Amino acid sequence: MLRLLFSSLMALVVSCLALDCLFPADLERYIAVFSDGSVLEGNQLQNWHDARSKPVLEGTSFDNPANPLRWLRDRSLRGKAYKFSSGSYVEFTGGDRLPGKVISASFNDYGGAASHLLVETEGQFARPGRISRKHVHILASKVRRVVWDRLDRRPLTPGVAYLRNGQALNFRRLRWGPGSVSILLSDGVRELAFAQIAEIHPVDTAPWETYYDELAVLDPNLEGRLFRFETIDGLIATSSRSRFQALAFSSHEEQERLGRIRQSLQGQLANFERQNKASLKRIDDLQKKLDEELKKQAEAAAPGGRDEEKTRAATERFLSQMEKRLKRRLETHDRQTRTLENNRLRQL
Repeated sequence: MLRLLFSSLMALVVSCLALDCLFPADLERYIAVFSDGSVLEGNQLQNWHDARSKPVLEGTSFDNPANPLRWLRDRSLRGKAYKFSSGSYVEFTGGDRLPGKVISASFNDYGGAASHLLVETEGQFARPGRISRKHVHILASKVRRVVWDRLDRRPLTPGVAYLRNGQALNFRRLRWGPGSVSILLSDGVRELAFAQIAEIHPVDTAPWETYYDELAVLDPNLEGRLFRFETIDGLIATSSRSRFQALAFSSHEEQERLGRIRQSLQGQLANFERQNKASLKRIDDLQKKLDEELKKQAEAAAPGGRDEEKTRAATERFLSQMEKRLKRRLETHDRQTRTLENNRLRQL
């Protein structure tokens, strides 16, 4: 089962390794290598921050069971690797690193071994939208290297303390203190303040047991795929699919600004809904008035309606007037005829 897990281990390198050369403009930004050794380069990395989707590079999915991703590198970050990498860090068994400086130790039992080391970070580790934590507690038993002053690249040498003055001390055991560490040398015990030490490599008597403990947390069923993130500020983190969640990045201040914008938009939406209801009511009232007017016109135009009655009454009045005018004309004609006949008779 372990061999199956190890064979499917995927190292996902988000930031590039520290190189002296800068990112050439003619190269693609991203380069990906898959399990079969094929290489894909491109500039279009999509669905990276969407937990409901699968990331793709130039249309090629990273989550192909037949040919999963082995590692991914962002070439544009090459020149920033040394510039932003922390000068002090804590390295864990397995290779993970936490940028920060060990400033103290805490104890569960008085006089016992240190249970946790207190690491002072630059306040850059927090879930998006939450206030950053400046101090982080880590398990002292999981640490294989503590660096206060990164002078050069040193190989891992368990049981060696490198001092700032260039001296290297071999020790058998160590005990952490609030601001110092006591080491057991061949000729006795020596206490060193954190300010005197460049870096120290504790003796790990059971590294595989420590790794199995970590593996049991990351993937208890030993059926998933592990992956590792490396960033330009020195963070190296191993995770698994079950413990990974993609979140869009934004600072706490940005979240507050977005919250104010959200409240403003919600107020505008509520005001719009009120105005919309009022507008719809006015439209309904106008529609009712229009329906009533159309109904009145239809009733007036129907047989026996008011328009027909008005027309009939007007026609009757017109015919009556015409009849009266015709009667007056006939009466005038009769008078003129009688007058004319009387005049002729007198002439005769």
